[in-house]
Amino acid sequence: MTTDFPRALAVCSLLCALAATAGGQAPQTTGTANGTAISGVVYDSIGHAPLEGATVQLVSADGSTRVARSAVSDSLGRFTLAGVPRGRYSVGFFHPVLETLGIEPPLREITVGDEATLHFDLGTPGVEHYREAVCGLAYANTPGAILVGVVRDARDFSALPDATVTAQWMELTFSKNGTIRKFPTASATTAPNGWFALCDLPSPGTVSLIAKHGADSLDRVEVDVPASGVIRKELYFAPATNPADALISGTVLTAEGGRPVVGAKVSITGGPETRTNERGQWTLVGAPYGTHVMEVRAIGYYPDRRPVNVVADAAPVKVTLSTMRAVLDTIRVSANRVAFDGTGFLERKRAGVGKFLTEQDIAIRGGVVTSDIFRSVPGLTVERSDTTGEPTISMRGPFGYCSPTVFLNGSRLPNIQPGDIDEIIQPNQIRAIEIYSEASVPGEFKDFTRMDPCGSIVIWRK
Repeated sequence: MTTDFPRALAVCSLLCALAATAGGQAPQTTGTANGTAISGVVYDSIGHAPLEGATVQLVSADGSTRVARSAVSDSLGRFTLAGVPRGRYSVGFFHPVLETLGIEPPLREITVGDEATLHFDLGTPGVEHYREAVCGLAYANTPGAILVGVVRDARDFSALPDATVTAQWMELTFSKNGTIRKFPTASATTAPNGWFALCDLPSPGTVSLIAKHGADSLDRVEVDVPASGVIRKELYFAPATNPADALISGTVLTAEGGRPVVGAKVSITGGPETRTNERGQWTLVGAPYGTHVMEVRAIGYYPDRRPVNVVADAAPVKVTLSTMRAVLDTIRVSANRVAFDGTGFLERKRAGVGKFLTEQDIAIRGGVVTSDIFRSVPGLTVERSDTTGEPTISMRGPFGYCSPTVFLNGSRLPNIQPGDIDEIIQPNQIRAIEIYSEASVPGEFKDFTRMDPCGSIVIWRK
């Protein structure tokens, strides 16, 4: 479902009223000659977290624009407006999250008397109220998620109207005739202020975002959708002809202990790459403006892929990596429950729909690392980087060359590239290997999470 911005404007007054119920007054009766101190918390009811950096303003309720008091909320969302004289006021707050949600700053009225202090909370509307306002009554009680955001120019942050944002996901239908893949989509066109909303997205799960503005398009960005709720996403465009002279930086630390990861490779799709220094710091110079996918890899660590916004004065990006062993130990708890079935292996081998390597076949090949085993397998291509020596394993798929999915003892290893096999397992630890092209993968070894179909490599550990 798509949502147009005029509808969002029409329901703004409703949202503001709903937001007014987020907090209450708890006055104390002790008077003071120095005015009243109004304190409270600004809370994001949709993100379930306090809002840091919200600008809270108090103005006279008589219609004048005079700002009586102003304060900025801290990391816990707390604010204090000191020395407020007696009178009737309107209180509201500004924060970028409001623009992303497509709503105006909610206002509330407050009457100040002789109290020493007043407690007054502010907040965004709750998920259910927001869903009803943005998507309509028909979606008020649906479990689907809402994705809202703003599309901007990466160079000057101006809003981009008439951009098309499309979410795509995969649905599987199981029948006696096999498994059918479908790829539904939901699209929206940005309003004059760049705002868009996509309703009733499948949850939980993953959707791919595709955005276009004129002749320009963004990298396909994957977004994890929660079980329910609202996802906020800002997307940034820059013309393809724009010089790639942006800069983005950050740090890479270990998830266990927060130590610097030295020598990690940081790269942007279609852009430059670099390595972290001894403090885990990195800087990409000459990166293309806009929203792109950044990948971080380090030997012995589980890779990280995430969307990043390459814009002027971009905030540093902090990445934490878990060791490959820590992640695989968790996966093996499940994977080891599936014992190697020699009979099933032989039956699949006799069917002749894949390529099969026994323990003896692996020993004959004599590879130093596991990726060496695949050099002589027809249908697989193994290449090593001239600078890092890291292997890349690919096979031909329905849309060109692709990276096959890796299974260990029957369980899929998510986010693992075939080239990571050398870090996962050594040749002397392997009992058998099965290799399937996309057209021949048995159902139990098919990766139904992929938007780009490819084959599978199945490794059985001793």
